[in-house]
Formats: sequence, C-alpha cells, structure tokens
Amino acid sequence: MSHQSFELGHREALKITLGVLLPLFLGSLDQTIVGAALPVIGRDFGDLQNVPWVATAYLLTGTAVTPVVGKLSDIHGRRATMLAAIAVFLMGSLLAALAPSLVALILARAVQGFGGGSLIVVAMTILGDIAAPKDRARYYTYFVVVFASAGALGPALGGFFAQYLDWTVIFWINLPLGLLSLLVTNAQLRRLPRHERRHRLDFVGAGLVMMATAALMAAIDLGGNRFDWGSAPVLGLAALSAASWVGFAVRLRTALEPLVPLGVLSNPVVIFAVLANAMGASSIMVLNLFLPMFLQLFVGLGASHSGLLLMTLMFSFNVGAGISGYVTGWVRRYKVLPTIGVLLALLATVALGFAADRFGLVTIEALLTIIGLGFGTVPPMATVALQNAVERVELGAATASLNFVRSLAGTIFVGVFGAILAAKLGPAIGTMGGLHDTLSAAALGERSALGQTFQIIFFGTSAGFALSLVALWRLEERPLRAGKPAAAADDLPVAESAND
Repeated sequence: MSHQSFELGHREALKITLGVLLPLFLGSLDQTIVGAALPVIGRDFGDLQNVPWVATAYLLTGTAVTPVVGKLSDIHGRRATMLAAIAVFLMGSLLAALAPSLVALILARAVQGFGGGSLIVVAMTILGDIAAPKDRARYYTYFVVVFASAGALGPALGGFFAQYLDWTVIFWINLPLGLLSLLVTNAQLRRLPRHERRHRLDFVGAGLVMMATAALMAAIDLGGNRFDWGSAPVLGLAALSAASWVGFAVRLRTALEPLVPLGVLSNPVVIFAVLANAMGASSIMVLNLFLPMFLQLFVGLGASHSGLLLMTLMFSFNVGAGISGYVTGWVRRYKVLPTIGVLLALLATVALGFAADRFGLVTIEALLTIIGLGFGTVPPMATVALQNAVERVELGAATASLNFVRSLAGTIFVGVFGAILAAKLGPAIGTMGGLHDTLSAAALGERSALGQTFQIIFFGTSAGFALSLVALWRLEERPLRAGKPAAAADDLPVAESAND
C-alpha cells in the first residue's frame, strides 16, 4: 500500500456517501421491519409469548457491538470493517430466512444485529473521513434522511410481506440488497482516505461493555413482562450489568489503550452532543412505537391508517434534518436552530399529553409535524459538533459513542414505558403478540385507564425533549474547522486498498 496524501473533491465525497447509504438503509430497516410481522411469526411457530425476542435480539446485539466496532474501524479501516459487517448481516439474514424454530430465528436475529449495528456506526463514521467539519453537515443530511426513512418504512414493509407474501421474505430480500451493497461499497470505499496508526483493541473492555449492555437490555425487556421487576432473574441481570459497568469504568482508567479514549469521555462537547441527540431520539423512538398503539386502541384507527399517520412524523423529521444540514455549515451560531426546534417539539408533546384524547386527527398530524421538524434539526448538528471536537484518530470511537448512547437510551425509554403500558392494560397484552390480539381493549371499559396511560407516555417524551434542550443549552459552539480534521503526528494518510 503506497503512502500518499490527497484531498477528496465534492464529487468523490458524494460518491462515497452514496456508496454507504444502502448499508445504512439495511441496518436501520431491520431494526423495525419485523414488528408488524411478529404475530404471524408467533402463530407459525406456536409461541406468541417469546416472539418479541425476534425484535429484541437484533436491538440487543446491535447496541452492544456499537462501541467495539467503532474502535475496530479505527484500527482496521472503514472499508474492511464495513465489508465484514455486511458479510455478518447477510449471514444472519440467511439463517433467519431458513430458521426451523423460533429459538433458531432469535439466534439468527442476534447474528444479524451484530452486522446491522455495525453498518450504522461505520457508515456514520465514514462521514468524518470525507469532509471537513464545516462541509460535513450537508453530507450528513443524506444519512439522517435514509436512516429515519428506513426505520419508518420498516413496519409497513414487514406487515405487507407477512400479510400478502410470507414473513421469511423480510429476510430473503436482504440477500440481493446486501450483495449489491457489498459490491457498491467495495468499489466506492477504495478511495476513502485512511489514516494509518497503530492501535490495539482492548478485548477485556470490549467484553465488559457488551456484557453490561446486553444484561441491562435483557433486564428491561423481561422486567414487568416475563418476570416481576423484583424477581431473581431481573435483579440478577441488573446486578450483572451494574458490576460490568463498574468493571468497564475501571478498565478505562487502567488499559494502555482503552476502548473509548479518555479524551473523548472527558470532552464536554462530546458529552452534551451525545446527550442532546440521545434524549430527543429516545422520545422519537417512543412515539414511533406507542403512537400507533394510541391511535388503534384509543382513537380506533386501523393498523394501516395509523401507520400512514405516523409517516407524517418521519417525513417532517427528514425535512428538519435537511434544513439543519444546509444551515449548520453556513452559520456561526449553529445550535440556535436546533434549540428552537427542540423547544417547539417539547411544547407539541406537552400538548399531546394534555389533550391528545380530545384532539382530532388533523391536530394530531399538525403536532407530529412540529415534533418531526423540531427535533430533525438536532442529529446533523450534534454529529458535526462532536466530530469537530475530536482528533481524527478518535472519530470511530466518538461516533460510536453517539450511536451507542442513543440506542441504549432509546431501549431504556421504550422498556420503561412498555412496562407502564403493560401494567395498565394487564398481562394479556404484555407482549407484542398479545397486544395485536386484544386491540378491542378500549371497548371493554378501559378507555379512562388507557387515556391516562398514554398521557404518561406523551409526558415522558416531553421529558426527553426537555433533557435534550438542556444539553443543547450547555453545548459549546466551537467554530467548525474548514480544513481536514486534526491528525496525530503518526497519522499517515493513505488510500483504502483492495489488499486490506
């Protein structure tokens, strides 16, 4: 591999960006595509009680692998890591399509999650390699739009495949798309700037953070659902998670090269950018999951109508992201627009909490538009501000922290509000399959309890936006660099090679 220094022009940067959008789309799509198909999958295997693990397994491993794959991309390069992630994702998809039992399907989804979570992290990290921070927001807009659109499209596609074709099509469709992604990504990432520097992966730290994350997510998913919150399995998982987090914190201070550089963890811009993004994104995740339930159980809409109504939220989110991506690189006070946007999203969710049961569909759509437009301005700015504040050799770890905390916070939010909903409506709908089987609960004298429950959920989302607003207020607006990201003395620019 020859060492050479070169700059990427706009055309080359755009080609690389487009080359990683398909892997990003696949990783995001498979987070949500199985949701609407879970009742069908559960009936096919005769197990509705355990079928939610088909969705949970993907989210669990996809979240747990995030900080590890960020470091791996710093060590081995983005191209090699991306190709490996696609290969793992394809393997998991094939195993899922051929799964002979529900247990096999859950294990296959866990494998798929390792690949899917990696696709998202590496795609977003590549953004830091192709453009200076001042120019980066316009490229990141593509990422936000594709990521959010795939997540919103997933339930509709999964429901269509399960109802009119076969639920295994959900996984078979990944094979041609994944192979195409492999070819396009391999070709486009050959010219991606790679900066050689000797790194080592802290295997002990990686194991601890993955164990801590997996145990915490499992405890949240099982608590109040399969087991009581005070039961031995849930408390044991919580204790294992706590001990692993403590061990990981100790390891960060003692490892020669920790999994997440201490400079990243102590950087206030990184901390508040991560929190601003994670808290608001968690609220969006809660609305994505529970708003269709509200519209079906309380308002009485059908599944397809409620899904279409939710598209309003994601469409406006994409518009907000596009506006923010354009504005961030052109203004000095780049956090003003996101701050106003999150404030509007906060007020809209408070309105939902106070009067959603009295609003008509037009008013609800208007509020969803405000929420989407408002928070959509945050992710492009948060990512650019974070990557602007770290050294080039820390890009992978820093970007991974953004995705990791967002996924973990979203899981916690969903788990907590899911437990509240299950407790209010009874054990009959404590699982996803049970929920679909009892969509007439509102007609059984539960309307008042139902309204109070969703009021709690909507107020909870407003709390997430309030925390995001506080983080934005504390975020320091450092001038965006117009040149290349800072590099260490032994950080040598090279081109990605087919021989990596």
